[in-house]
Amino acid sequence: MPELDLGADHRGAHVGAGDAADDRGQDDFLGDDAVATKIDLARAYLDMGDADGARSMLEEVVSEGSEAQKSEAKRLLTEIK
Repeated sequence: MPELDLGADHRGAHVGAGDAADDRGQDDFLGDDAVATKIDLARAYLDMGDADGARSMLEEVVSEGSEAQKSEAKRLLTEIK
């Protein structure tokens, strides 16, 4: 069986200004992805009949999401109330 080198860093040792910008972009992406997941969870809660759980998720999206995500969350909230 070949030996696996778990200590290797394939990104290299040099970290420049561009790398910091890439990291911020990744954080922004993960944030958008997390909010999108909350919308999906809210829909799942609605499918299960859990209006309170859906409302909680959608209220978080309204405070954290992009304009499009906020709009979708508000639309779903009107269906609950």
